[in-house]
Amino acid sequence: MQKNTPNPDISCNQYIKFGLFYERAVKELNADYIAFGHYASIKRINGKPYLAKALDKNKDQTYYLSHIKSSVLEKTIFPVGEMLKSDVKLYAKNNGLEDVALKKESMGICFIGKRNFNKFIMDYIPTKQGNFVTKDGDIIGTFQDLSLYTVGQGARIPSSKKWFVGKKDIDRNEIIVVERGDEMLKTVRIQCSIWWINKAVVGEYYVKYRYRMDHIKAKISLFDGYMEIQFREPQEGVAVGQSVAIYDDVICYGGGIIKKVFQVE
Repeated sequence: MQKNTPNPDISCNQYIKFGLFYERAVKELNADYIAFGHYASIKRINGKPYLAKALDKNKDQTYYLSHIKSSVLEKTIFPVGEMLKSDVKLYAKNNGLEDVALKKESMGICFIGKRNFNKFIMDYIPTKQGNFVTKDGDIIGTFQDLSLYTVGQGARIPSSKKWFVGKKDIDRNEIIVVERGDEMLKTVRIQCSIWWINKAVVGEYYVKYRYRMDHIKAKISLFDGYMEIQFREPQEGVAVGQSVAIYDDVICYGGGIIKKVFQVE
């Protein structure tokens, strides 16, 4: 087991909603279009559809759509992509859907629902207890299983200090913990798999490796079978398995999955 940090929402969109569902609806049932409630939009450039950010920048979900195919966009509609979330709620309320308008924000992974995430994982994989250790090798706590933690996450160790996951040592079944700001948490560049929606891009672009983060500038370079992303400033909490999305001001060109991280030397 690699114990990386996957993003199931991106995989769900890629393989289920814009994969199997698209194949069934459009190719088998001959639907004219498929419509989704994602906060995203489609912009046509020279007649071709490009995935573009939503009007409501705070709710934009193009990060989760960064691994879909351009061909799917030809038959896709995002009805709320040109609306603010507040306007969507008002529209629902004015049309007799007050229960929808008052519904709380949906969070987490859809197929898990309200269940505890850690308990859900433990129902499907065997656990193996290990130790939290400092960079000096001191044991300062124990954890239930490596799968429950990712780089940059708070370690939740009873202590006067606040510890963060700096590295997961799979061979030794240990988690090395550090304090915030430690160089073990800082990544200067990454190597990723490649997924382009419309076309490949190289040079200076904006990227994000988590949904809830600001876009940051980085340099994109392409190599045989992978791409390298060089951050302008060191980034904290970048983990192998996370997904990266690449943007200009509006368009999401695609992205990839992080295969290797390079920390501050």
